[in-house]
Amino acid sequence: MSGHTKHNTIFTADFHINENSRLDKEIGEKYFRDKSEVFLDIVRYAKANNVKEIYLLGDVFEKCSPTLNERKMFHSLAHVVMCNNMYLRIIPGNHDVDKGKYTVLDEIKLLYAHSGQITVWKEVMTVTIGDFLNRSIRIIPWGCKPKLDVNMHCDLCVGHISVVGGKMNSFGRVSTNGVTIKELKELNCGRYIFGHFHVPSKLRKRK
Repeated sequence: MSGHTKHNTIFTADFHINENSRLDKEIGEKYFRDKSEVFLDIVRYAKANNVKEIYLLGDVFEKCSPTLNERKMFHSLAHVVMCNNMYLRIIPGNHDVDKGKYTVLDEIKLLYAHSGQITVWKEVMTVTIGDFLNRSIRIIPWGCKPKLDVNMHCDLCVGHISVVGGKMNSFGRVSTNGVTIKELKELNCGRYIFGHFHVPSKLRKRK
């Protein structure tokens, strides 16, 4: 989230909306409800702090063909965002896409196209956002090559990509493939915020 008081933006990721039928029924139902509550907490915080934009940086769903209940949960959360006059910017993650096939995010993009408040960005692009004090933001969805307009500096680079050396989970698994720190630096951005990693990671260029 930006540190400015007048216009703030929240960046979050990896909700993995999932009924999780592999768990005990009671635990699975609570797990499913908790996903909704976490997002609603973000909206409440946003409302209390004059935040107008929420970026969801990939892995909205656990599967790119979610169940009816999983779809209903997303639409109920989208409704809350719209009723509070906020904007939800979605960048696809690896769990949201199936190369070359129509997925739920394509469906969401069409359903909310008229509103202007729910946006799905599926291509690499650079945008300028007023609610981020007119700063430029480079968008990198999963499966897209990150290089675009590399000669133009951007204040922020956001998306859903694998970065070599990033921590994948709390069990210590570290990513060994994807974009290197050197390649990130070549994007010529001031800051980087990515989904895909489920624990905080401090990345340094290897000597």
